[in-house]
Amino acid sequence: MRLNIIPASQLTTKQREAWAETRTALLYQAPMFSHIMYSMMTGPDGDQAVWTRDVETAATDDARIIVNPEGFLPRPLGDRVFIAAHEICHAMFRHAGLTTDLARAGKVRYPDGKELPFNVNLFEYAKDIFINKMLVESDIGTLPPDGAEALKGTEKYTTKMSTLDIYRGLYEDQEKQKKDKKDQPEPPPPPQGFDKHLPPGSGTQEEPQQAMDARDEERWQAEIQAAVEAADAQGKLSQNLKTALGVLQTAQTNYRELIRSMLDRAVGTGGYDWRLPDRRMITRDDPVFAPGRRGFKCRLLVLIGDSSGSVNDATVTAFMNQVSGVLEEMEPERILFTWCDTRTHGWQEITCYADIERVHKAGAKGRGGTDFRPVFTELDAMGEEPEALIYLTDGYGRFPKVPPAYQVIWGSTTQGKVKYPFGEVVHVPVQAE
Repeated sequence: MRLNIIPASQLTTKQREAWAETRTALLYQAPMFSHIMYSMMTGPDGDQAVWTRDVETAATDDARIIVNPEGFLPRPLGDRVFIAAHEICHAMFRHAGLTTDLARAGKVRYPDGKELPFNVNLFEYAKDIFINKMLVESDIGTLPPDGAEALKGTEKYTTKMSTLDIYRGLYEDQEKQKKDKKDQPEPPPPPQGFDKHLPPGSGTQEEPQQAMDARDEERWQAEIQAAVEAADAQGKLSQNLKTALGVLQTAQTNYRELIRSMLDRAVGTGGYDWRLPDRRMITRDDPVFAPGRRGFKCRLLVLIGDSSGSVNDATVTAFMNQVSGVLEEMEPERILFTWCDTRTHGWQEITCYADIERVHKAGAKGRGGTDFRPVFTELDAMGEEPEALIYLTDGYGRFPKVPPAYQVIWGSTTQGKVKYPFGEVVHVPVQAE
C-alpha cells in the first residue's frame, strides 16, 4: 500500500505541540515503548511518525508509527499515549510481517497438529485483543472508547495467551456460532478498533517482501531487551508487561549483544539517541530526559570499573572479556579507563585492546565505598565528552543529580535491586570465584 505522505513541516504549530506532548507523556509513563520508538522507529527525516490521511487514526507497518494528524492529535492525551504504545507493540511483535506470512500460507498451523484457515479480519482482532489487554493491565495511557468497545465479550482471552492462541479461540467460537445458527446470516465481522493494520513497507514506501527482508530481527530483540532492562531499573515496568512480553530477565542475558546494540546507536549515522539529552527538554522546570540528535563518528568511549570491592574478580574478568570484544569491533578512536570507589584511581588511555587486559591484571585500586559522581565530574573538568560511558558496578552508591549529556550504560550485577536514575542498564551475571 502506497501512502500519500504529509511532510512533518506541513503540520500546524498546534499539531506539532500535541505530538511533542504525546512523546513526552509516553516517555514519562512507558519509557520502554519510548526507547523502542526512538531507537527503532525513527525515520531518516528524524521524525518518529509518518503523517498521512490514508488512515483514519493510526497504523503501523512493523517499522513506523503511521498517523492521521486530524484523526489522532485532537484525541485526549491518555488516548494518544495508549494508541502510540499500541502501534509500537505491533512492531515489536512483528505483527504486520506475521500477517503477511499467514496470508500467503492461507492457514495457521499449531504445535499440536491443528490447522485452521486464515481469516485476516479475525487475526487482526486477535492481535488487538492481546495488545490492548496488555496495555490496560500495565496502566499505560487510557484505552480509547473505540478500543474499549472492541474488547467487549473477550473476557476469556488473557495476556497469558499468545495472539495465535486467541485467534484459535475466536475462530472456534465463530464456527460454533455458525453451526448453532445455520439459518441465520453470517456473523458480522469483528470490530475494527481504532487502528489499521498495514502491510510491511507501507510507511517506508517499500514492497512488503523488501521491507520484511530488511528487518533486522536480532537488533529488534536486543533493543527490546535493552528497553526492558532500562525501564525495569527505573521502576517503570510492570510485572504484567514483563510476563506478556515473555522477556523476563534471567542470569543468562546475552549482555555483550545488548551493549553492542546500545553502542551501535551511540556511533550510528544520525537520528535520535539517548546518549544526548534534548537540551530544550532537560532545562525545563519539570526536566524530561529525552533523546537528542546524535553524531556520526565514534571518537571516545569511557570504561569504568567499580573498585569498592562489591564486584568480585571473576565477574570483572568475564565483563572485561565481553566488553573488549565489543570495543574491538567498534574501533573507537580513543578509550579512557579508570577504577573508582569514592574517588577515581588514575585515568589511563587505552591504545590497544591488550591494554584492557593489562589494567585488569594490575588489579582494582581503592576498595572503599562507592560514589559515582567523581567520574562524571572529572570527565567534565577534563573537557571530555564521550559517545558512551560503560560502568561495571553493583549500583549501590551516590549518583549525580543531573544526567550527563552522553549515553551511560550500567553493567549492573544486582538484577532489579537498584533503581538507576538515568542511562541504560544491562544485567551482568555474577560469576563464581
